[in-house]
Amino acid sequence: MQFYKFLSLPKNEEDFKQFDLFLTAIKGRKLFVSLPSEFNDVRDCVICFDKLSNEDQGKLDKYKEQAKADNPETTLAKQLGIIPQNALTTNNTLVTCFSEESVFMKEHDGTKCSDKMWAQYANSHYGVCLVFSWDLDKLENNFVNKNGYYLWQIRNKTDKEELYEIHSPADPTSKIRMYWEKVNYSSELNSIKFKDGKSEETVSLIQLFATKSSDWEREREHRLIIRAPTGCGFSGNTTYFLQYKECCLEGIIFGLRTLELYKEVIKNYFSQSSSTQLYESIFGDDGTITYRKMEPNT
Repeated sequence: MQFYKFLSLPKNEEDFKQFDLFLTAIKGRKLFVSLPSEFNDVRDCVICFDKLSNEDQGKLDKYKEQAKADNPETTLAKQLGIIPQNALTTNNTLVTCFSEESVFMKEHDGTKCSDKMWAQYANSHYGVCLVFSWDLDKLENNFVNKNGYYLWQIRNKTDKEELYEIHSPADPTSKIRMYWEKVNYSSELNSIKFKDGKSEETVSLIQLFATKSSDWEREREHRLIIRAPTGCGFSGNTTYFLQYKECCLEGIIFGLRTLELYKEVIKNYFSQSSSTQLYESIFGDDGTITYRKMEPNT
């Protein structure tokens, strides 16, 4: 099944350095994953605890204050500073997002959800849309591993790429876990209700991390979710990525405004490979946007 990821590219050639970062990621087949605290929607992956006991609320307050003090400049610390007192977001989870194919289909009002995706996530049509095909039955099959490890990290103060080889203190064999979830949209903030100190919910945390505001429903989102081993977390001062296999990137769609220089660089690179198909966007006479296969450079 195909899934789509809209990405931004610069609006002018003077920002080639920014484009080069994108090209380096494409050549290295890097799929970046982020802490939820870095997302556009400040409510995303925020969980409220309803009817906590005074003791448990005290523990929650203490945890949040300690987390903010340990890394005050991170997005996690800033997020903990603005969410409600009975709410929490976590550094135990990384997420990357995709849209399903229905994002390109016409709605009842004649519009396409993809039009807004191009505008919001692909820098007003200057960017691209990556077309991925994932094996959802066994997510690990999509990614390159080294000695059984899949996640890479780049600490912000260095450019060195290292494997994420952290284990739960209680289980030296533990590693990251991957989940694929279709996003559920809700008008209410995620919450877990407690009674007599115990949770009344049967929903899993993974399901909560795949629930977001109905304001974003037109994105038709699916999520690849990564959980750290129990008792471990991810740093706000580190960049994380997975390396997908070459066959997973089936195509790249250029936006209506993607600069010709960037198109040519990408076309020249993929002219050496037949596994990734390139597409151009066409602005039709009726105002709709369609996509056409491009011939490779020879």
